[in-house]
Amino acid sequence: MCVGCFFMVPRGPRAVEVVLSAEEREELARWADGGVSVRAAERAGIILACADGASNTAVAADFGVSTETVRKWRSRFVARRLAGLADAPRPGRRKPALVLSEAERAELTPWARRAKTASSWHCARRSCCGARTAGRTRRSLANSASRTTR
Repeated sequence: MCVGCFFMVPRGPRAVEVVLSAEEREELARWADGGVSVRAAERAGIILACADGASNTAVAADFGVSTETVRKWRSRFVARRLAGLADAPRPGRRKPALVLSEAERAELTPWARRAKTASSWHCARRSCCGARTAGRTRRSLANSASRTTR
C-alpha cells in the first residue's frame, strides 16, 4: 500500500442508489425514447443511467449537464419515484389569464393592428425613414428598455 493511498477518501456524500421495478424501467424507457417532452426525456435517461450503476460524473458527462443536475434528479426520483421527475411549479406570481370571447377578440384585433401600424407610420413620417425601419427601431428600443428594467 502506498503512502498517498492511505489518505485518499471519497469526496462528498455517496450517491443515492436507484433501484427500478420492471414497470418503472419500461415507463422511463418510453419517456427517454421521446414519448414526452424533451426535458422529461432527458430526466428519464439520467435515471436509467443511474440505475445501471453509472456515477453522477459519468452521467453528467454523457448528457452534457452538471453533476448537481444529476444529483438533483437522482434524489428526487428516489424520494417520489416517477412523480418526482415532473416539473415543479415555478416560484412567483402567476400571469393572469386574459380570457376573451371570439366577439371581443374580433373587435380588439383591428384596433391593435391599427395602433401598431400607425405608430410605425407616424414615426416614419417624423424621421424621414421607411415604415419598416421605424418599426425595427421602435422594437429594438422597446427590447433594450425592457432589458434595463429587470
